[in-house]
Order: sequence, then structure tokens, then C-alpha cells
Amino acid sequence: MYTALSCRCTAITDGAFMRGAFGRCKKRWFQTIITGLGNPKNQYQYTKHNAGVLMADLLKKELAQRQSWVKYGKKSLAEYVVLQDKNVILCKNTGGYMNLSGETFLPIWKSLEREHRPSDGVTECVVIFDDLDTPFGKVKLRKPGTSTKGHNGLKDIANKLGHLNFYKLAIGIGRPAERDPQQVVNHVLSKFNNNELSILEQECLPETLRLLEPFLR
Repeated sequence: MYTALSCRCTAITDGAFMRGAFGRCKKRWFQTIITGLGNPKNQYQYTKHNAGVLMADLLKKELAQRQSWVKYGKKSLAEYVVLQDKNVILCKNTGGYMNLSGETFLPIWKSLEREHRPSDGVTECVVIFDDLDTPFGKVKLRKPGTSTKGHNGLKDIANKLGHLNFYKLAIGIGRPAERDPQQVVNHVLSKFNNNELSILEQECLPETLRLLEPFLR
């Protein structure tokens, strides 16, 4: 059951939808799956395109320092950590590619939901991604129903879900000065330098925690 907190509840079960006023379900038990998008393999480690995975790692360090990531499935396409005291599951990409994020995460979300959510519960999905349209050092939380803005990972998730009813947490990476497509690709696949990594931890992480506070209670 994947839902939106903004004025309605949306339950998804194999493509089926149920809708109702948020007021009717606000007393129900909520669980949140927070997912960081990225690409696998060492060549993509610390790249701007992997900002979602990097933020998931920072969140885990902040919220579950003593816990270890758990590999999901035989192919180890993702890893997750269950924060029992906060009813939150942190999840990050470790094996699937960005443009196959929906194919990677929908089965994982459903499996984790079945395993950890009570029958009368509601599950929220928050997807963390790198955003060219947000300046570096800034973080934005977009409500369910908002556009994917061309982000391949978000597009694949929306296509597999059949809708846009999930939260999108944008980690700003900014745009290069030149709009040439190859320059944009080079920018997205370039690695954060040490100063930028410090900004992610010292500035972006606190803002991310502030924006996620309603989900972490």
C-alpha cells in the first residue's frame, strides 16, 4: 500500500487503486520506505548522479549508525535497514541501474511492505534523487503527483507504478553553465570533490532530516 499524505490516501496493490480522504485514515499506523537512487559499480561511486544513494548512506549514519545494510535478494540489487523505533525502512540501489529503478524497487517495496507492515497499516514512499534544476547545496521535497522532470530513475518508477503518487526528495546538483547535452552528461557523471561531500553532510543532511521529520516521528 503506497500512499500520499497530502489530502488523500492512495493504496496500490498490483496496479489497483483505492482513494479516500486523509482524515479517514490519519489514525492508522504509518510506515515509510525512503529510497536512494543511483547507479552500481565503483565507477559511479560519489558521482553527482548517485546523490540519492549518498544521502541514503548519510541518513543511515545519522539514524542507524550501529546497524548494517542488509542485502536484498539473490542478485543484491538493493540494500536496506529497518528503523523499528521510527517505522522507517531505508533502502538504496546497489545493483540495478538508474534507468531501471522501477524494475528494481517495486518488487523490493512490495516485499518489504508485506514483511514489515501490519495489515491495517499505510506505507509512504519517498524517493531521493539527484536534481539538475535545484542548486547544489539545496534540498527540496516534492509532493505526490509532481512531475519527474525528465529524471530517468523517477520516470521508470512512475511508469512501473502507473502514476506519480510518491514523494520525491531532490538533492540539488545544479546545472553546468553550458546547456550542451554532452556537458550535462559529463556534469552528472562527474564526482563530488571533498568540499562538496562536506556540504552534502553538513548542509544537505540537516535539511533532509528537517524535510523528512513528518515521516520519522
